[in-house]
Order: sequence, then C-alpha cells, then structure tokens
Amino acid sequence: MVLVSASATSTASAGDDYGFVVLRRGAVTRRIPYAFFVTRPALRNVTPTKLKRFQNGTTARGASRVDTYRWPAAPFGYPPSFTGPSMVEDGAEHVYLVPHLDKPVLNMGVSLAGATPGAVIDPWFLGSLDENDVQGEAGTPVDINPLTFDYGLAISAAGVEFPLLKRYYVSVDSTQDLYTGKPLRGRYRLRYWVNDVRAPTLRLLTRRVAAGRPTLAVRAQDGGAGVDPYSIVLAYRGVVVGASAYDSSSGVAIFVLPSAAPRILRGVEFAIGAVSDFQESKNVATFGPNTMPNTRFRGLLIRGVRGTAMTWLAPLRRGCLGASPQQLLVLASSTRKIRLVRFFDGRRLLGVDRRGDAGLYSLRWRSSKAQKGRHRLRAVAVPTGGRRAVASRVVRVCK
Repeated sequence: MVLVSASATSTASAGDDYGFVVLRRGAVTRRIPYAFFVTRPALRNVTPTKLKRFQNGTTARGASRVDTYRWPAAPFGYPPSFTGPSMVEDGAEHVYLVPHLDKPVLNMGVSLAGATPGAVIDPWFLGSLDENDVQGEAGTPVDINPLTFDYGLAISAAGVEFPLLKRYYVSVDSTQDLYTGKPLRGRYRLRYWVNDVRAPTLRLLTRRVAAGRPTLAVRAQDGGAGVDPYSIVLAYRGVVVGASAYDSSSGVAIFVLPSAAPRILRGVEFAIGAVSDFQESKNVATFGPNTMPNTRFRGLLIRGVRGTAMTWLAPLRRGCLGASPQQLLVLASSTRKIRLVRFFDGRRLLGVDRRGDAGLYSLRWRSSKAQKGRHRLRAVAVPTGGRRAVASRVVRVCK
C-alpha cells in the first residue's frame, strides 16, 4: 500500500496541480491520476442581494472581483488561441441570494429577460459564495441539452435540477470579446423561476400569406423560465427554418424564408412549429414519457394565396396604450410588388410606409394626441396592380 497526501498552508497561493503518480514494478507501470487545488474565493465577503422574480442590474458599474468561474472550467469551449484563458468575466459582477427553499422542487434558475444592445450577460448558479462552486453544467450560461437546436451555445441562462434544500446564489457577470478585448458590459433584467414544468405556448399569426417565400410570424410565450429565442423553428416540406428575430415583450417571432427554402404553394401548407423555454436547455435528466417536457411541438396550417395578404403584429389586440409613442407593425406579402402601406385611425390617415423590410411595414403613432378610448386602426397594402389587402386592430388609448 502506498499513501500519498497533499496539504497547503493558510498562506498558500491559489492554483491547481494535477498529473499522475507513476508506480513501477519491473515491466509493470501504473499511472494514478491526481488533482490538487488551492482556492481563495473572491466572493466570500460579498453581501448578496435577495433575488426577485424580475431583477434589474448592470455589469458596467462597480468592481470586478472574479474573472473565471468553475467547475466545469471551460463551458464555452476552447479559447480562440487554444492557449489563453477559456473565459474572461471582467464585468462588475453582482451576487444575489436565491430565496431559501423550504420544500423540494424540480428545478429553478435564472434567464436574461432584457439587456443593453451589444452587452453579453452571463449568470452563474453557485452553491455558495465561491466562484469555484458552479452547480455543474446546468449552472453555466450554456445550453447543455443535446436534444435542443442550440446545444452548446451561450444563452444567458443558468439553473439547477433537483436542488438540495440549501442556500444558492447567482452571480451575474459579463465577458469581453476574446478577439479584440472589447468589454461587453451593460444593463440587464433577470428572470427567476422555480418549478417550470410547462412548455411554452405557440400560435401561428400568418395563417394566410401570398404564395412564394413570404415572411411568416408566430407568437411564442412562456410564463416560467421564458422562451429561448434560438429554439423557435418552423419545419415544412423537408426543411427546418430558424426564427430570424424574436420580441420577448410581445412574443412575436418572424421567419424570413431564405432563397434556398421551398416556396409556399397555393393551397394549404402543413408545417410543424417548435419552441422551448430556458428550462429545457437545463434538462440534464427528465422523468416520464416525454423526453422534452419544456418544448412545444404544434402542427400549423398555412394557406398560400394568389394576390396580397396582410397580418397585424403590433400593438396587441385590444391593448391599453399609454401616452408614449406606439409602433404600428404589420406583415404584408404579395405575388406582386407592394408599393406602400397606409395606416389609418378610423378614416384619418396616420402615415405611409413605402419601404418595408422583409415584408414588415411600420409607423410610429403619437397616441398621446389621440382621444382617450377605443380606436380602430387599419393598414392598407397597395400592390402594383391587383386587389389591396386590409388588416385592422382595435386598441384602447388610456392616458
């Protein structure tokens, strides 16, 4: 028997030592791996803030105590140089105390609900005030579910499955561009969830479109962990198309069909839509007959027509509008070229959009100058020949 021990004094420097203990006896060799770590948690003296259902903060102001989180040590994969650090979390991290668990739960976590454009926000789920105590792969801001479309990508969500009844913490940090060194800090809005066992809802908005390759739209919403935008896909005629854009406030996702995608033919086209929430990206283990309990699959019927079709996207139906300017947004498609889209409040012309972008036409409406009460908004698409298309939306102005 060979006993090997390692020790460190209270003044030892932080670092890792790992390798093999090699034992030889004649021609027989045995290699026994070992690992020895000395850590000095930079978060041990931080006073955490109690985490709310929705938490606002910023990584652009304050001190940066932590540059690296582990374990695992490289959740984002190899660095660009293959020799440098696997991450540089140099933002001003903020630490939150997760509300104490008094009964067993299936899952819990945090996800990004909004952020400054260009900012990269990385939440880390910790088991203590120690950046080395990440709760496994699920505790990293990476999709770890190999059944999902965005497996392995950074998604700004972290969590834990079947957590023990103990204290947990969330450290919200930001990284930098590993190629240029540019800081990617900014403001954020964090969503906290517990026991999310329901899949998001999914509804087709563009039920009637012009034949060809029109832009399509669905509404995907989730009341728990929140919709994972990278998971929204549409499958039809042997291809799968990912969502081009997603608006978390309205739940609207649009699909700009590429030239390589099949054309939508005249008549009824069957498609399958799919959407997952952020909890699905953390499902390292599931139980029951459903292997993807937080993913919604739904059959969709798209009717392709000859002529012009239009769908109203925003504002929401019978929504209550405040005094701030409102964005009127419609989606129009036609087998002919669309010259313009006119917007009306009743019979009064509000404005015209002559450009559009991928079939999206919009107008900024100063609803503060409109009378309080019910308004019937209309949008009229005018093609170069052929019949016009009309879409309407009833809203209420509440000043």
